[in-house]
Parts: sequence; C-alpha cells; structure tokens
Amino acid sequence: MDSGDVDKLNGLVNKANNLSDQISLRSPNLFAENPFVSDAYRPDVKAIYFWFESFVVEELAEILSWCKSLSTKKSETVATVAFSSVIVAVSKQDSDTRYVRREKNLRPGDTLKKFARALSSATHKVEEFTDFVEDRFDRKLICSSLLDNPDLDMVDMVDLVVCSPPYPNAFSYHLYHMTRMVWLGMDQPKFKKQEIGSHRKYSSKGANAATVGTFYNEMECIFGWLSKLLKKDGYACFVVGDSTIKGEKIDNTSLLSEAASHQGFIEVTRIERIIQKTKKSFNPKIGKIRQEHILVLRKL
Repeated sequence: MDSGDVDKLNGLVNKANNLSDQISLRSPNLFAENPFVSDAYRPDVKAIYFWFESFVVEELAEILSWCKSLSTKKSETVATVAFSSVIVAVSKQDSDTRYVRREKNLRPGDTLKKFARALSSATHKVEEFTDFVEDRFDRKLICSSLLDNPDLDMVDMVDLVVCSPPYPNAFSYHLYHMTRMVWLGMDQPKFKKQEIGSHRKYSSKGANAATVGTFYNEMECIFGWLSKLLKKDGYACFVVGDSTIKGEKIDNTSLLSEAASHQGFIEVTRIERIIQKTKKSFNPKIGKIRQEHILVLRKL
C-alpha cells in the first residue's frame, strides 16, 4: 500500500470523526426532530432493523458508501475490513460468539467513532506489513468451496499447506457473522448450507442432522483435492481440536489422519498446543476445548 492510499484512509478517519462530532453535538431535542439520515444504500432485510438501532443503520450505510467510493482497490479493501470489524460491536448481538440480543446503550455518533478507531488501527498495521513484505512475495486469493473441487488451474502446485478446519459442533460462522455477511452483500443462506462443522447442523435432532461421518466425508473430499495441489513430499499441517457430538467426544485429529491416509498422505507427527483462555473464541457451553493438536501430514 503506497502513501496515496494511506492519505485516503487517514482522510476517511478524519471524515468519520468529524461527522461523529457533528452528530454528538446536537442537543437531544434537536436531534430527536432532525436525526442524521444517510441517502446511501442499506440492505433491505428485516434483520437490519431487528439487530441494529435505526441511527446505527444510517451511520453504517454512510460509512459503507464512503468505503466503496475510495478510488483504489487497496484502500477500499482496508476500509471495508475496518467497517466489517465494527458491525457486530454496534449491533444488538451480544458478541462474535454469542447469538443473543441485548441493548448496548449506543449513542448517535458512536458507530462512526468506532469505525474511525478501527480504520486508523488497520491503516497503521497495513503500513507496517507493507514495509515488511518484499517485492518477491506474491499472493493469490481464491474464494471458493473446496467441497466443490475448485479448478486447479487457478493455483500453482505448492510445497506446504497450513490451515485449521472448523471443528464439528463448535461454531456456527453463518450465524455469528450473519449481520456482517448481510451488510457486505454476501449470500448468507447459501453459506449456511455449505458451512463445514456448523454447530446448528450437528446439534439438529432431525433426520438430516450431521454426524461424525459427515465431517469425515467432507474432509476426505478436501484431502482428495489437496493431494492434486500439493507437490510430492510436500507437507500439510492442520490445527484441530476435539469435538463433542451428541455427548460423545470425537478425536478429530485421528479422524483427519485416517481420512488423509485414503488420499495419499501419511502422518508425520502430532504436536499438542494449549489454548490460552483469553484467546478462546468458542461458546463455553458447546466448545470446552482446552487444547488443540497440530497434525503434520506428508504427501506421498
């Protein structure tokens, strides 16, 4: 990111702070009669006014229009990430990992202030990262479900894969990030159907509820795709923890190792990792995970 992008983003920080100050300085009576109203786009779904105060909706709509109007893709991306980071905080959703509704005593102008702080922090961090990255480094971002076996022509053969697949029955990304996905124009219902490991999918009592076999089959499918992507003698490292499904503890590390063995991988080692309590993101009622394992596999 060059200095021009940084200037654009810092300008947006100032713009958000200034509008926040203007809104906050209005007297209660005047504000009630003449609240800030944005003429920008906002999602036309019932969830918006269920999860957000009306004045928050207006501020989010304005911020999103600013992000989209930035003249470079890099600056737009950084601003949109900062926008996304404050959505749950200014909603009535309790937190990123607790899907219950509560009042947060937000005041008009608070959303703009939170965005300004998030964008200022993101801009600073991207500046630092830009100084660190050398010209020889490259990256390619592909948005696709591995269960759909993406076209391998999109990516080069690789030496190393590092990832952490969703643990079955521990998290529901489609649920906890629903408001973000709606504001960002993502297809949340489609993602809900495709999500691997969703707590709701595994806790369902219906005939179509997910099982241990569901997760095994999904991961075996993914290992089949990875076996074509990874070079011979290349390594795949998976950070994974145990799950509890219908009262039974599931050793996901062994499950992954077995699924991988059917697709041309051998297990090299397992490394135990203790999770810091302050870093845990799971709802403690469904994800009492105290440790994870790093499973190292090698492609034959």
